[in-house]
Amino acid sequence: MSKLIYILLISILFFSCQNSVSENITESSNSQTYNEQLVSSKILTMDGFYFAHKTKNGVLEVDPPVFTRGELVYLVLRNVGDFAADKYGEVEFEMHMYVSNDIGENVIVKRNILKERGKRKIKNNRLALPNARFQTTDEDKPGTYHFYITLEDKITYDSITVNGDFFLE
Repeated sequence: MSKLIYILLISILFFSCQNSVSENITESSNSQTYNEQLVSSKILTMDGFYFAHKTKNGVLEVDPPVFTRGELVYLVLRNVGDFAADKYGEVEFEMHMYVSNDIGENVIVKRNILKERGKRKIKNNRLALPNARFQTTDEDKPGTYHFYITLEDKITYDSITVNGDFFLE
């Protein structure tokens, strides 16, 4: 009798594990469905970030992050990965950004910036210098601004968010 109960418990455990492995994961924002069996979860990491501005010599780091009104402000991330790749070796990622002023009002909000440009093959499944930019205007008030970027792995749903403060003169 105890052997029968033992076999029954093992069978229930086996079949319940089988069902959880074959479940589909659905992303609510665009209803894309991924089969959990094809996805290996990875945790996104990065090697830091910096603020930058455009000069005649290219986009250069600004430290401390002080900008003048009317200037283009870049927030640059270093070496972000490891993105999961699909069975074709492509990664799929998305970027969201927003900037708020020192009293918490959103100055700009951009979601799903990359769209189809976020699906491609990249070396070692890492992005070397992903960045977002914010065009300030002469009408912007001087003060501290908060710049947020979120990079999301659309295959594993892992994400990494970076926020930094810059000062607008």
